[in-house]
Amino acid sequence: RRPLGTEGARELMERVKTRLGLGEKASEWKKVTAEDVKHAGGGTLLLQHDNSVYRLLAAAYPEKQYRAEAVRTKVPKRYWKDVQVRRAFMAEVAKQLGIEKPEDWLKVSRKKFVELGGEGVLKEHNKSLRLAVAELVDGAAPYAPKERVEYATAREFFRAAAQTFGVTKTEDWRRVRNADIVALPGGSRFLRAHGNSMLLALQAAFPEQDISLHCMRRVPRGHWEELRNQREAVDEVAARHGIKEPRDWRKLKYRDMVREGLSVVLNKYGNSVFRMLQAVYPEKDLQEHECREHVMRHYWDSAENRAKFLTRLKAAHTIESTSDWQKITVHDIARAGGQGLLQRYGGVGGLIQDCANVDVSLFELRQAIPGSFWETDENVIAAVKSIGKALQVRGPRDWLRISKEQVAAHKGQGLLRNVGLPQALEITYPEYRVLWQEMRAPDFKARRAVQRSMAVAV
Repeated sequence: RRPLGTEGARELMERVKTRLGLGEKASEWKKVTAEDVKHAGGGTLLLQHDNSVYRLLAAAYPEKQYRAEAVRTKVPKRYWKDVQVRRAFMAEVAKQLGIEKPEDWLKVSRKKFVELGGEGVLKEHNKSLRLAVAELVDGAAPYAPKERVEYATAREFFRAAAQTFGVTKTEDWRRVRNADIVALPGGSRFLRAHGNSMLLALQAAFPEQDISLHCMRRVPRGHWEELRNQREAVDEVAARHGIKEPRDWRKLKYRDMVREGLSVVLNKYGNSVFRMLQAVYPEKDLQEHECREHVMRHYWDSAENRAKFLTRLKAAHTIESTSDWQKITVHDIARAGGQGLLQRYGGVGGLIQDCANVDVSLFELRQAIPGSFWETDENVIAAVKSIGKALQVRGPRDWLRISKEQVAAHKGQGLLRNVGLPQALEITYPEYRVLWQEMRAPDFKARRAVQRSMAVAV
């Protein structure tokens, strides 16, 4: 039998294409089977091309230069043996993935390469994508996989693994999975020798190091149910971060605890760091404002929590009398964990008045008086009476002998600046309004100087 020419093969395949309603894409030919070609009257022609639909397509459309993996789900036997075919496939994959430089191949996963039809290529290169790239792509030889190294002991192996995964301290092993170890040459052998337990393998390799369960990504089932194990893990974290006092825990945020491997323990306490600390250290009278920089919502709504805070603050600063509160600053409150209280009361004075049950005006409590203090008559009256008491003023008329300098020397700068002495006295003693109006007279200073001279003479 004489094989038909290109025209006959093309006519046949066009007929198959029409019967099956195929599009113009090369991948559409993957739907065509040998039976479809036979039904279209191409049995003889198919037989003359070794019963290969691909070879028949190549004969029908020589100008399109179809590749077998592009038009068939299964390629002919020994198809991938041809190195030029493999090179052409690599060039096509590079085009699809936008690969311009040899090092860009390092970003391509083996799974993606197989999805694009490269499984046959991998079989010709010991199932290694990096080996295939090194042998088929120009300039990619430096990226060939290194020769497998066999390690004699577990110690040698895990030292090399530590360099590979950037392990510099014991807790860094938590980042390394069993699958990562198995992927290394000889890794599965050393894990199997210790019951597939990386902890046991590491303990055998480095007996001089204190490698505990808490350094591992996985622990035995039920391990975290015991309070003793939880406490040991928290103690290790405290030792690593130099935590000695309750307030030292403030420097560790929730995400830091998770990085330290305490996520399972935190989950048992509603993901609350403070509740976890309370549970593992029941003998310590821990307060949330001491241990955490941000307390739970509504924490300061509790009068008991506010009272405990003030009690500890008084003990820390040896506050014994009302005047001792003057030395307490905003920084002292914040350092003790009372930022929320400062926001609640708008400052130190209001906090002390309410929480410490101090029956003294804010003017007497605080050295620095905020500008908003002078907006209410009640505060102005309290300030005038406090200054008058300090200057031994026995009655309203005694204020006529008091100078502004004397008032300023007794924390009255804000009073003079925001209210003015005559106005403050008029608010405090409204029944002596005429007297205070006299203080506003231009010659009041001169008359008061004469009065002082007479008083001195007497």
